[in-house]
Amino acid sequence: MLGEEAGIDLEKARKKETFLVNILYRQNATWQGRVLWAEEGKTYSFRSALELLKLIDGALEENQADVPKESKDHVEKGGSNMSPTDNLSAT
Repeated sequence: MLGEEAGIDLEKARKKETFLVNILYRQNATWQGRVLWAEEGKTYSFRSALELLKLIDGALEENQADVPKESKDHVEKGGSNMSPTDNLSAT
């Protein structure tokens, strides 16, 4: 595992986050609903599955600010540099 090679316990470095997703509608081949970020007590509405993923990703990015710098650098180096929209093309 990458974290073990660098001597970093990634499980301890990252805080766990809990999201409760409530799908209210399914229109236009996607989901609409609300997501609750349990630890923060914040609720967000989303209009598509992509928007839901972006909301969760944004919350996790906010959470990463609490991780020590050396752990954060290692996670970023081991991950993909692609943004969530890099694979999308206009149709």
